[in-house]
Amino acid sequence: MIKKLFPRVCVEWLDSQTSMGWEERGEDDIYEPILVLSIGYLITYNDDTVLLVGDLENGGQSNRAITIPKTSIKSMIILNNGKSILNNIKK
Repeated sequence: MIKKLFPRVCVEWLDSQTSMGWEERGEDDIYEPILVLSIGYLITYNDDTVLLVGDLENGGQSNRAITIPKTSIKSMIILNNGKSILNNIKK
């Protein structure tokens, strides 16, 4: 059994976009940010970021971690109850 329960959340956030390889660039080649939905366990947060993981195991380890800058987050809800927690973590 997992020793500590973490809230399962859905985060809607803007990610940067990039290209690979050498190409000619012009004024019209600006890449727009991509809107991403990430679902995972909210492990921790600080003034600047939130840490989600996709998998937890009973020894305390996790897998598929992502740190998301708070400035990129559009919304965050707890999936268990559907309530927004974005205002709580932005304080």
